[in-house]
Amino acid sequence: MRIIDAIRYGLKISFIKKIKTIITIIIFAFLNTIMLILSNIGINAYDNVSYNYLNGLNTNGYQLIVEGLNGQNTSKSTYDNICEILNNNKSNVSQVYMENQDIIFYDYNYSSIKNPLINENDIILTKDYMDDYSVGDNIEINILAYNSGINVSFNVLSFSDDYELPVADLNYVLDYISLDKFYIEGFTDKLYLKRDLKKTYEMYNDIIDIDSMKVQCGFFETYAKNKLHGKIIMYILFIITFLLMLSTIGVVFNIIIVNFNSNKTFYAEMIIVGAKKNNIIFLFMLDIFINVFLSSLIGLLIGYALTNMGSDMTSTFIEYLIGNDLGYVGLQSISIKYKVYLIIPIILLFIYFTIAMILSMLKITDIYNDDKSLLLKEKKA
Repeated sequence: MRIIDAIRYGLKISFIKKIKTIITIIIFAFLNTIMLILSNIGINAYDNVSYNYLNGLNTNGYQLIVEGLNGQNTSKSTYDNICEILNNNKSNVSQVYMENQDIIFYDYNYSSIKNPLINENDIILTKDYMDDYSVGDNIEINILAYNSGINVSFNVLSFSDDYELPVADLNYVLDYISLDKFYIEGFTDKLYLKRDLKKTYEMYNDIIDIDSMKVQCGFFETYAKNKLHGKIIMYILFIITFLLMLSTIGVVFNIIIVNFNSNKTFYAEMIIVGAKKNNIIFLFMLDIFINVFLSSLIGLLIGYALTNMGSDMTSTFIEYLIGNDLGYVGLQSISIKYKVYLIIPIILLFIYFTIAMILSMLKITDIYNDDKSLLLKEKKA
């Protein structure tokens, strides 16, 4: 039997069962459409949490406020531990500093600020101080901690308009006293990527994991909460999709068996007249293709056509998740980046194809091993 003949016979069989074929295609197309839409809404709802926070990060950067707990100062050894964490994310750290009276103390190892050769006891002042001090003057500053203070002296190195406030070396402060509170800030003029958001969030968690530290950051606090909620929504929709998938697999299995049994004598006749086994398997697979694979394709196309519906539902979820936190995110409004994922239809098609191939080989082999004349007698009777 030629392939074209097998196709002709297969189409003839499907035409004879046209009502059943059409109903099967409609049902499976509907189920595949629902599964495609639900799974894509789930994935996009989760992804769009990060997408919106990434937009906020690119708009305003971030700020971590780090301080000791229970009246304890941040010791130099603890700060050094934090610096090890910062080293893994140095490309996303703009500056680290502490504020004390009129002085900002920067850690120049983690700062975008570039100073001339600065010694540990030198200080750069803004030009607002030019009437009060001259280069080379000595300034005595009282550095305050929770329960103590210390006077330290700085030499005026120069004056500059590059900085909003006078600057000094944070490491110099660490040589004298524990830190009360300091700040870690990200860039506000950098194009962050999704991996940068992930790394910076991990840095935030690593600092929190230091038992003696308290970290304040509304951006990452709400990100953690909303990311978890997005993941819950995704898992719920995945569970529904998985249950629908199991249902379709069970129905496909049943359709394959029913279709085979209803055409068993026809296949036996083909074998008797000399049809090859591969042709019979192809004929069987064609019947399944018309009933199942074609419906999957139609469902996929309908799912694509309803992409806007998925986008609208994703937007609703994201509005619900982060609508009240836009201030922390640093955005005026949310934005949706909807992408259609084909993983569910691909998985289903693979499962359908595998089931059909295995059953077709087993069933056709059974016919070859059985007495074909008995089948023909049953048909005549």
